[in-house]
Amino acid sequence: MLNIGFIEIGPEHFPFLRDVKKNDLFHISLIFNEEIDLKLKDFSRKEHIPITDRIEDMFLPEYNIKILIYAKEKNNTIYDVWNMKPPDVSLMDLSTFKILEESLKQRIQLEKRIFLMQKYETIGTLVSGICHEINNILMIIMGYAQLAYSKANSNIQPYISGIINSCRRAGDLIHQLQSFKSDKIEKRKVNLIPLIKETIKFVKNAFPENIAVSLHISKEVSEVEADLVSLRHAILNILTNAQEAMPDGGKIEVSLYDKMVNEKFCKDYPFMKPGEYVCISIKDEGMGIPEEIINRIFDPFFTTKDLGRGIGLSYTYGIVKQHNGYILVNSKKGEGTEVNLYLPAIKKASLKRYDENLPFEKAVSKTILVVEDEVDLLNIISEFLEDMGYNVLKAYNAGDALRYIDEKKDIDILITDKVLPDLSGSQIARFAKNKRSDIKTVLITGYENSENKFFDLIIQKPVSIKELAYKIRKLDRAGR
Repeated sequence: MLNIGFIEIGPEHFPFLRDVKKNDLFHISLIFNEEIDLKLKDFSRKEHIPITDRIEDMFLPEYNIKILIYAKEKNNTIYDVWNMKPPDVSLMDLSTFKILEESLKQRIQLEKRIFLMQKYETIGTLVSGICHEINNILMIIMGYAQLAYSKANSNIQPYISGIINSCRRAGDLIHQLQSFKSDKIEKRKVNLIPLIKETIKFVKNAFPENIAVSLHISKEVSEVEADLVSLRHAILNILTNAQEAMPDGGKIEVSLYDKMVNEKFCKDYPFMKPGEYVCISIKDEGMGIPEEIINRIFDPFFTTKDLGRGIGLSYTYGIVKQHNGYILVNSKKGEGTEVNLYLPAIKKASLKRYDENLPFEKAVSKTILVVEDEVDLLNIISEFLEDMGYNVLKAYNAGDALRYIDEKKDIDILITDKVLPDLSGSQIARFAKNKRSDIKTVLITGYENSENKFFDLIIQKPVSIKELAYKIRKLDRAGR
């Protein structure tokens, strides 16, 4: 904070001085007036600001003033101050100081926004570094639980099913966390509840204390087809705009619910199509958007901010359109703003999970090479595949895998992890395809957005071992 002093302050400047004290950019150390009236004395006492009628006092070391601002044009006083002030003290008029203060405010807001995104990126880097190992552990737990389930009596099986279902829930959370670091557009069927909860938790920690963020989620929310990374950025963009619209603090209400859009609704918004949507609503108590510019807020490079670039809302609009959705904004100047994102809902009938109780059809004699450096996971996968009738070869590293591929001519399916101590799964798959073009290659990975150039099938960890075996069987049958 910079220590500042004012020259020739009057009662008309009191509201401005209070605002200066609130923004934590400057510390008002002294006010100089040749004639000090009772109003000025009372104000300085209440605001704890030193006051003097002696020019010499303005430069005492105890005040350490760096900027002097004169509120009224009095050439004789300004001339005296100019001759007496030390070289490290700046002198400016009130209008210049207001411009300086506003510029600093804008810069701080921009720095906070950049810090917010850097913090977001740091979290993503940290999360992505451990998700792979967690996925492996979850698959091992699920695999052992499924082996136990197949050998347990009916009284114990429900408890084991609880373990398996909990692993699935943990896996869903891992997928949400991994999206922090992803940088590619990849839409998939998702439930938005974890995304919204994690985003709101994040902004509550990042926003100033005078911003209260509340969240309301309906009991049932349909799934959507979405790219979690870009959608999270769009939501963060709107939340950040809402926060900036309330410089003195306020409330932001976020809601998530299903919305049936009918023909009557579409008459008011003819660009929308009737149907079932999932709505993300973000409402603030900010300054609102003037009627004359509300139709321009999504235009590229349009901005009302001095340091804004005008790409935030246009970027958000583009993301929503990529999701075949709509964005509606209701706002009045001085009455806050409500932004509603409508994303097409996926019918629940199309979201059935793989049935764990489906019986397996025994495979014809085929050979599968499994490459995995997690010994427990390698053994579990191999045991399930052997129970299905496959001949299984185990490779704990890339060197063993390449040797098998080079020596064995009857390998029909290659299953590999993405990251191995010596080579990547993609390098192994490429080597296998060069040796035998008809070999089927499967990648089992805990990483999002994996390269699929050399793979016929990509399966995200953690996955039920029975579901994995089922997908392998389906790939095998398709290759006949």
